[in-house]
Parts: sequence; structure tokens; C-alpha cells
Amino acid sequence: MKKVIIADDHPVIAYALEPVLKSIGFESSLVITDLHQIIKAIKTDTPDLLILDVDFHNVNSLDVTKHIHTLWPDLPIVIYTMHRSPVVAKQFLAVGVSGFINKTTDFETLKEAVLQVMAGKRYFDNEILISMVNYVEGSEKLRSLSNREFLIYYAVVRGKSYKDIADEMNISINTVGSYKTKISSKLNLFTKKEWRELAYYNGVIQQFD
Repeated sequence: MKKVIIADDHPVIAYALEPVLKSIGFESSLVITDLHQIIKAIKTDTPDLLILDVDFHNVNSLDVTKHIHTLWPDLPIVIYTMHRSPVVAKQFLAVGVSGFINKTTDFETLKEAVLQVMAGKRYFDNEILISMVNYVEGSEKLRSLSNREFLIYYAVVRGKSYKDIADEMNISINTVGSYKTKISSKLNLFTKKEWRELAYYNGVIQQFD
């Protein structure tokens, strides 16, 4: 019996996937809306597939994904998200995910992606592949950031406060400020507007004002 865990803090989306996955042979599914529960759930009953969203409140899903892949390196992980960013996709690729799929993708494409992943292949939907190939010059700057620097940059351009970032990453507010200064120096960008403009044109955020 093939089992899948769907981790998404929007349960309507998660439950909508259940019949789609059932149609391709997944007979058991568990929906998790709080990423803090994911390690315990996998330990309790290890699934054949994990489908995971990127955005969870106060949880760093990239670090969680890396931890899961370290503990269960043979567990296929598919990221199912609204993000179109090639930078975010490459971050998750680097920590061992098997697929990266946008939520605007139709269910037939999703089924094809899951079947390929279950066959031991990797799958990135066409929109993500095109954006990864067509990096603008600014992406060179973003690729110069370490994983931790990028996560702080990503949080800042999404409007998170220093306190929220510090709490989420278990570091001090002063450390967040030090990272921000270092990131500004690497990017040669020193205002929030410049940070957000770079993020927008590299697909890291969906709107820029």
C-alpha cells in the first residue's frame, strides 16, 4: 500500500490532492498543516512520498526539508508551491528534493510529475525550468549568498520583521542586523526598495511596489 504525506498550511489545497493521488495508486494519505509535526509523522509511519509546500508560518521549510532528506535520503520529496522563483527552486534542489511544481499546474501534469518522481527521476515543471534557464544578471548576486544569507534576504523582502526572522531562525535580532549588513555589502544594494526590486526581477517575490 503506497502512502503519501501532504504538508500544506492550507488544508483545502491539501485535501484536494488526495483523490488525484489516489487515482495513481496512493491508497493512504496524511494531511499535515503544521510543519512542526512532520518529523514525528514520518517516524510514526514512513510514507512513500512527501508533498511539501514552501511557506509555513514561523517555520523554515528549507531547513526542515534538508533535515528530512538527511534522515530519510530515499524518501522522494516534491515541493508543491505558488513560488515561481528559480532561486527558491535551486535552494530546494540543493537540499535533495525530487520535484518542484507550481500550484497553478493542472492535475494531469501533477500526476505525471509524481509518477516520474516515484520512478526515481526528478521533475521540474516547464515554467520553473524556463525561469531557471533565463536567469537575469541579478541572479549572479543572489547566488553569491550563503543559504542562511539567502533565507534572511528572502524573509526581509517578504516584509518580515527582525523579531520574526530572529524567532524563526533561532538567532538574535542583532545577528539578523549583522547578516543584513553583510548581505547589502555582497549585493551592493542598501535600501529595502533595491532589495525588493532585485527579488522581483528574479522571481523571488511576485509583486513589487
